Amino acid sequence: MRILFFLFICASSSIEAAQTIHERCELASLAGGAIMNGRQNGVRMAEAMEKVEGNILFQNMIKDAYAIPMKDGESKERVTIEFENQIYALCLNDLSS
Repeated sequence: MRILFFLFICASSSIEAAQTIHERCELASLAGGAIMNGRQNGVRMAEAMEKVEGNILFQNMIKDAYAIPMKDGESKERVTIEFENQIYALCLNDLSS
């Protein structure tokens, strides 16, 4: 569980350093996937929010991830991939405008 938080905290600094829109959106989607993975594996929302205090991007991702119900079995992986894709698409729209 702590590994997931480490991954998306690292992604936060990497997103700012990424050069291209694709790189930034790929890193944002991976961070979103880590957040959703934590959500699907029972990480409490309050704990997730505490780890990203002050980072509005991640706070919004957490809010969106926790609006999606927990799934069982293979559905966990599917919902995580769908969330990653959603974050990537939103990022592309925002950065391409």
